[in-house]
Amino acid sequence: MRFPIDVLLLVGAAAAAATANCNADNCLRAIRATAFPTRPGTADCSSYFRATVTPATVTITEITTLSISFTETLLTKTVIRPSEDSNTLTLEKRQATVIPSSIPAYASPCSGAVRYESACSCIGVTRTTITVATPSTTITQTSTTSVTTTTEAYIATATARSFLMQVQDHYPGAYAKGGFGAGVATPEFTFTKSEATKFFIDPVDSTLWADGFAQCQTYNNGADTSFIYLDLPSAYDPLTCAISDVDNVISCTSGLFTQFGTYGFNFSLFMGYETTNWANWGGEGPVTVKAIPLD
Repeated sequence: MRFPIDVLLLVGAAAAAATANCNADNCLRAIRATAFPTRPGTADCSSYFRATVTPATVTITEITTLSISFTETLLTKTVIRPSEDSNTLTLEKRQATVIPSSIPAYASPCSGAVRYESACSCIGVTRTTITVATPSTTITQTSTTSVTTTTEAYIATATARSFLMQVQDHYPGAYAKGGFGAGVATPEFTFTKSEATKFFIDPVDSTLWADGFAQCQTYNNGADTSFIYLDLPSAYDPLTCAISDVDNVISCTSGLFTQFGTYGFNFSLFMGYETTNWANWGGEGPVTVKAIPLD
């Protein structure tokens, strides 16, 4: 193949110009190492001109969800706390570029990095850049979901004695039936036994409970009487009761209230002081209440 004479002249001129820019001093001779065939001058220059780039760290978050179910039964309380997430703050590495700066010992005739780089360029070595794989950090988080089931209708346990409450005087034969009122029920009266509410006394603390409703309580607002409220345990005073082994008469105390009575022309069962004037409340008292065992 024949090249045009003008092309050959142009290539020759470029080579001559490149050679003219390279001084054949001791630095260049040390790198060329024509007298030392085993000296890795070109390889060292290539290594010196090679920049290594490490990309910024990537964070991978894996979330595992753990579901826990809780079931609450009689007389237990639920305290639900906000979930607490344990987070660790990690400072990730930024992208970094490493450029070699060590000059081989045999290139000591070179006065510094500039002369060494110039000599490497004269033997045809160019700069290169290598990018390594992106590093990653994996963070595993556990998310906990809690589901609580609460039973709010209290029933008699196997060790509790269930019974009906029946008035013996002033309104004889009437059973306590819970209950009237908006929101919180209070026991009224019925003469139909099947409509009567079952009650039981907690064997642990002797508190009186209405089966299917809640705890029996009074509220002292300064008056000498109080409704009997059927509600979940609260800041009100619970009724603490005992049943006589002789005649099944129920005796209860709740704060300052120590006796039963009726309210509103025998509409509802009430509690009052020993000195309460029941006529002031449209009722009668004190009344005797017995525990009637279930058939």
